[in-house]
Amino acid sequence: NWTAQLLPREDHFMENTMLATHSFIPQWLLIFDSEGLSEHWLRNLHPETELVTVSYYHSSLKTILESAITEGKILVVTEVDDQLMNEDTRFKDLISKSPEFLTKSDPVKLFISEKEVVGSPNFKVYIVCNKKPTNHTLVSNTRLLNLTPTLAGFSEFFL
Repeated sequence: NWTAQLLPREDHFMENTMLATHSFIPQWLLIFDSEGLSEHWLRNLHPETELVTVSYYHSSLKTILESAITEGKILVVTEVDDQLMNEDTRFKDLISKSPEFLTKSDPVKLFISEKEVVGSPNFKVYIVCNKKPTNHTLVSNTRLLNLTPTLAGFSEFFL
């Protein structure tokens, strides 16, 4: 139920969300969320699982990322600057190997900066940007989900 999940009920929003979550394209989800809807939506998408949420600018992001990958947790990275992330050695290999994570049942080896990490096949990452992503390389290597409601959606949501 969209309303129970505090999500606007509007066609483009529901279609966009369905395509992003039920896609056959094995890529991580890059979420454009200027209104702060993603955290609640993701908690409803994974009700039985604890989400690890961390800001892209958190001083321990690398350690939290490595731990989530090896332990098979669901990681939500918020406040991402897509221009910085595209060159970020903590994420480069992770983003390029998303098809392996999402299609194999075996552990996946990858590098986080200079450190080799063996990733659990249960690991998932959601990348959340507060502003519209403009880095074409990052956008082309992820599935983009736009959680920006229209004016009509806002009106219905608050009435």
